[in-house]
Amino acid sequence: MLLKEYIIEILPGLSTASTFLPFIIALICINCLKTEVKWLFFLVLASILAELIGLIMHHYTKSGNIIYINIYQIVETILITLFFRSTTPTIILRYLITLLCTGICIWSLYFILGPNRNSLNDVAFGIESIYVMIFSLLGFYFLLKKLQNNNIWDIPVFWVNSALLLYFGGNLFLHGFGNYLYEHSLYTFFELWSIIHSSLNILFYILIAVAFWKTRKYQA
Repeated sequence: MLLKEYIIEILPGLSTASTFLPFIIALICINCLKTEVKWLFFLVLASILAELIGLIMHHYTKSGNIIYINIYQIVETILITLFFRSTTPTIILRYLITLLCTGICIWSLYFILGPNRNSLNDVAFGIESIYVMIFSLLGFYFLLKKLQNNNIWDIPVFWVNSALLLYFGGNLFLHGFGNYLYEHSLYTFFELWSIIHSSLNILFYILIAVAFWKTRKYQA
């Protein structure tokens, strides 16, 4: 087996296994998790379920898991929005966040209930990626604005925003053009999904695990 094929084969499994790292850390630090970070704990739980379904479908079918990915995208958007709302000090921005989330979810539900439910909802994924990137950057701005004597490396929200920015920024191409690749070059789609998406998943869960671990000592 070639190295590339070996990587494509094992990365989805490693990605699934990595979801348990923040889950275990969260259980250890459960009494220290603040409200905003708890939304990421719920996201991890949803991710574990989605990753397990995706891994099973990867071995038994090449297309059966697309609808589950589309459903997970709605749950993901809602939980990330709740995190942004809990860390955004401006009322107007909180309303804007809610409005954007509602719009993305309405479109996603319409897509899932429509005739193209077995296609990747690249429009919603692409918009969600840009939405998360923008508000992650705003999160850094608000964090630095109120930073006083705290070491930024010790602040859980810093690690969460870093995880969100890197994950959605890195996946922007796949999220925006995934459906085109899926329909025109299935092998390329699964190749990129297995390498890029899985690698960024692993990085995402590691950074979220760090965020959970930092809650032990951090006091806002």
